[in-house]
Amino acid sequence: MNIKQTSLIAIFLSCVSVATAVAAAIPSNVQNVSAAYSGDKLIVQWQAVQGSDIDHYNVYYSRTSILSNQGNYDDFEPTKNNDTTFTFASAPYKGKKVYVSVMAVNKAGIESDGFEAEASAEMLSAASSQNSSRSGLTPSDVFMPGSSSPTIASSSAASSLEPLMLMRVRGYSQTGVLLEFSKPLNQSQLLSPNQFIIVDSSGSQLTINRTAFSGSSTITLDTSAQVPEKVYVLGLLQPIAAADSATLLLPLPQVTFFGYRMTDGSGASAPYIPNPGTSSVSPPVQADLLPPENPTDLGLTPKIRKDGTYDVGAFWVGSINSARDLADYNVYTTTDGIHFVPGEPVGTTKVSFSNVEPGVFGVKVTARDTAGNESSGVSKIVDLPNSGVGLLSLVAISGAVAGHRTARKRKQQ
Repeated sequence: MNIKQTSLIAIFLSCVSVATAVAAAIPSNVQNVSAAYSGDKLIVQWQAVQGSDIDHYNVYYSRTSILSNQGNYDDFEPTKNNDTTFTFASAPYKGKKVYVSVMAVNKAGIESDGFEAEASAEMLSAASSQNSSRSGLTPSDVFMPGSSSPTIASSSAASSLEPLMLMRVRGYSQTGVLLEFSKPLNQSQLLSPNQFIIVDSSGSQLTINRTAFSGSSTITLDTSAQVPEKVYVLGLLQPIAAADSATLLLPLPQVTFFGYRMTDGSGASAPYIPNPGTSSVSPPVQADLLPPENPTDLGLTPKIRKDGTYDVGAFWVGSINSARDLADYNVYTTTDGIHFVPGEPVGTTKVSFSNVEPGVFGVKVTARDTAGNESSGVSKIVDLPNSGVGLLSLVAISGAVAGHRTARKRKQQ
């Protein structure tokens, strides 16, 4: 091997190593974003990004959906540290709906690849709040048609406090149900099985034998044996108090969960069940107007052909489809990074494209349910070079390029 060949190999390996290091340094996208009003204050919460190098988060907001508007936003506020809650001192847009999304920033100043989860909230009155995000749901958490996610404002006596919210209910074992709250609970309050009620679709109660605190912000219920895949509804008959005296007001919105199962499985859509903690009269079932959750982790793998064009494979993680009504995925393509052209719907989580010309190429994937509702989608864009030079580094860093191309477009004021 001559000196010239050795030098070229060294330069190539150096470029690949740098590109890989840059890609590895990008924080993961932020998921499970929720938003709710408490008086004039907008409170945003999200799931922490794993990693010890997260310095802070940027909380983006807009009058219109950020995910459905090519990553456009109005402005953002940085958090002071890596806490996963941010409170706007006053409503960004009084009397109007606000959309929020969050990105993580590491200690090197590198931001997440792109927006993945979004929430919206509208200040209906000084004493009410509304959370319309479905991004925090998992297959074990289903909220029936006509209900909202379990976000409850604190009482007027404690209106200056951040509200106590019931974030999730899930069966964690065949005889165990876990309730996860948004803040530490008052550990001195007495818990009783009579404080809760769980029923199934026939109205039969699931016996609650014992209740206990499990950690600072969780409560466990020891129940009789749950039927796997059966839909249960939790009702709260007495209030729960946080450590700072904020309370979870009654009645709860309808909170539904599946009986514990060893593995996820497909099944029929969950039936409507009246909330046992509110009224014995069943409200009418409303039309399905909510789209399924977005697919995640979209990736592109370009492979150059002898004629200079590319074969590009696209793959993604399917929608968690908490409503269990997924029909298919719609796949869109772009050659300018802005305008996406729809293609044929697919029932798989991967597709391939042949003879793609060099230049900008991107894919957007949305999830669609049986009612025709379509999610906002996730997208990825790459720049395909005119030759094979730099292709490996392209694969390594394409995610960062694509994410920031759509994520950092501030609207013209």
